[in-house]
Parts: sequence; C-alpha cells; structure tokens
Amino acid sequence: MVLQRVSREDIDKSKWDSCVHFATNGNIFGYKWYIDAITKDWEALIEGDYESILPLVWKKNWWGKKEVVLPSLMREVGIYSANVLSLKRVGAFLDAIPEQYKKVLLEVDQFTLYPQTEGWDSDKKQNYLVSMNKSYEQLADKFSQSVQENLDIARTHSLQSINSLKPETIVDFYKQHDPSYTKENYYAYLRIMYNLLHRGWGFMSGVVDGKGTLLAVNFLLFSHGKMVSFLPVVSEKGKEMGAMTFLFNLLFHTNANKQVMLDFNGNDRFLGFGETTVPVYRLTRKR
Repeated sequence: MVLQRVSREDIDKSKWDSCVHFATNGNIFGYKWYIDAITKDWEALIEGDYESILPLVWKKNWWGKKEVVLPSLMREVGIYSANVLSLKRVGAFLDAIPEQYKKVLLEVDQFTLYPQTEGWDSDKKQNYLVSMNKSYEQLADKFSQSVQENLDIARTHSLQSINSLKPETIVDFYKQHDPSYTKENYYAYLRIMYNLLHRGWGFMSGVVDGKGTLLAVNFLLFSHGKMVSFLPVVSEKGKEMGAMTFLFNLLFHTNANKQVMLDFNGNDRFLGFGETTVPVYRLTRKR
C-alpha cells in the first residue's frame, strides 16, 4: 500500500470529492470544498490514485508546533475509502501521519475499525439518528412526553413556518442567540451554506410567531442518505413557545415515508423524537 503526503494546493479536487462521494463511509465533512470553507491549513494522506484519503487539518499550538485538530464544524474526519477499511489499511494511515504533528485528533464512525495500539487513545461519543421510512403517525408515536408537551404549547401560540430566509439571517440569529458563536464560525457557516445551496443540497427553515418575530431557525443539508440538522438555533422566547420542537415536527411531517435518516449532528439539545444512538470514536495520538 503506497501512501502519499499531499499539500492542500496539490490535491486533485475532482478525484478527492469523487472518493468522498462514493466512499462506504462518506459524509459531507470530507469534501474538499467543505474543508476549504473552514480552513486553508490542511494537507492529506492519499492511497494510490485517490482510492483512500485522509485529510489532516492542523493548527499551531502555544509553542508553535503543529497539531492535527478537529474543527468545530467537522463532526467526523477520518479515512474515506471505497475499499474495506480493514485494520491493516487504517493502521497504515495512522502510522503514516507525520511525526511533526505533536498531537493528532481524528473522529471516525462506528464502521471504521482501528487498531488498539500503544500511543493512541480512543473515546466513545454519541450521535443520534432517526430513520424516516415510516408514516408520520408511526414516527410521532415514538416522540417523548416532553416533545408532546412542547407541541401542545406550540399549538397554543399559532406558530408558522417560513422558508424564505437567507443564510445571513440564519447566522445573524445564531450570533444573537447561541453561546457557541464565534466570528470564525460565522463566516464559515456562510461559505458552507452558500456552497450547499448552489449544489441543491440544503435548505433553510424557520419559525415565527403571530407578529412575525423569528423564534427558531435551522439549516438542513442532504448528504449520503442523511438529512443533517446543521445549524439549529432557538431564542429564549422560542424555547417558551416550543418553537424548535415545532420546527422538527414539520420535518417529520414533510419527510415521513422517505428513505432518509434525520441526523442530529451530535447535538443532544433537541432530542426526544425516537432517535437511536450510534457511536462515534475520537482517536488521539500524543507524542
């Protein structure tokens, strides 16, 4: 197995994105345009003619040394491949990560086998999915009591959905109401959303009250059979009115009986919709 270390500038965009698109473990976070929307500081390990690839996003620590990191808008970043991700293949990639990186952080899905070797630690995290291939009634039957109560509250406030939002409206709402806001994420969200809209892979949704006040927003993106909840934000007033529950309930109404998975993107703030828990593994190498 021949692995090459390739700088970001020398990556063949078409071959790279094709590998991510057809990978057995493909997801939105691996596309070159997606990574470029977040940072320019990355390189890659590539097997053969882009048969398997591993992006290495880096930053410098306090001592000026490079570390492979996991940006906040990249839930998973691992080895993408159309081949079987065997222990041998994964081990070869991990061993090939340059020693200059004093710390390496990767996050892989439950289908990626990885060797239990000295120098690497692993922690299990969670993601949450709902299969939408049932009737709305069957899906709603799995809603928790708190979700049902929030829906009852929402009905008393005559909430309405709106879809004629701009990405700037979404990120401005995020800036105003989400404590995780950072200036870097603000512009990264804009770049990602405009890329997705250009490709027809995403849409925006929001909820207003009877006076037209925006209470909750979300941006949904489609990738690899999943509908990913990308930027769900709710105001304090919206929380009192059950606005986010109302918004997710609309997704269930409009996507019931479809062969798609609703992916909560690791966000555990808006659950109770009958989701199943799937593991995600964080791999850390320290030197």
